[in-house]
Amino acid sequence: MAIQSRSQTKVTIGLCVKNSEKTLGQAIKKILDQDYPREFVEVIVVDGGSKDKTVSIATSMISNSGMLFKFYYDNGEGLAKARQIVVDNACSKYVVWVDGDVLLDERFIESQVVFMEQDPRVGVAFGRFIFRGNVSTTLPAALEDLGRYTGSVEYARAGKQRGFPPNDAYVLRVEASKQIGGFDIKIKGAGEDVDFIRKMREKGWLTIVNEKAKYCIIARQTWQDIWRERVWYGYGNHMLNHKYKDIQSLLHANPLLSLYLGLREGFKAFRLTSKRKSFLLPLSYVFNATASSYGYFKAHLQGYGHVGVE
Repeated sequence: MAIQSRSQTKVTIGLCVKNSEKTLGQAIKKILDQDYPREFVEVIVVDGGSKDKTVSIATSMISNSGMLFKFYYDNGEGLAKARQIVVDNACSKYVVWVDGDVLLDERFIESQVVFMEQDPRVGVAFGRFIFRGNVSTTLPAALEDLGRYTGSVEYARAGKQRGFPPNDAYVLRVEASKQIGGFDIKIKGAGEDVDFIRKMREKGWLTIVNEKAKYCIIARQTWQDIWRERVWYGYGNHMLNHKYKDIQSLLHANPLLSLYLGLREGFKAFRLTSKRKSFLLPLSYVFNATASSYGYFKAHLQGYGHVGVE
């Protein structure tokens, strides 16, 4: 049964998408399946210029759902701009971010609202990534799941406000976002969330994992798709490296270092899951680091993140 305190709390779902037709339908179905009163949920979709059926899927599934539905375009200005559009137009106390490939547990929203209501010091509460076992249908997807799961467990065990857990689904307090000035819309590539969370911490807001708010993702199924995503991450890291030299380094994209990390994480993943594919994590780590390095140097050559260049 819905408890009175959370049933009266309005929540915005922020869904920033681009060319997500392969996974978006499943992600939206999980939003619609939430054990939370629909009359207290609004969904704001911001499209980044999709060339596929993303817009029609979102519109057809949400418009008649009983949830308030708003739709915007970011005009190609990047994910940070898209997220800021959501925050600026949210008529609620909290924004729950959901990527177009994220599958929420049915109690995700309720768990996050209750968690945030209990501690006003929390600015961001990450969800807890859940390993799906044999759901991944390809080797690249299985390795992505294993790596993400290991990172999630390690972050939760550390219990410290440093580093970043998998953050495909999390809730933010709108009040806190306004206090820190929102997202940096000069960030055109990836990394807007790292920048945002750092600013949160600098202002004294807590950013922690809510163990009860569970989710999983539909991992990229091919090496080609993973390559594109990691190049994008590397491109964004170049901006962050210039903005925050103390938390970003080219070492993060060093293929040789990633081989060592992959071996270490592979053994940890095997202990956690007993999946023999865990021992192939070094392959995944080196591949990802190589793609990230490529994206990083591409950004450097284009001057992205350099002083005076946007």
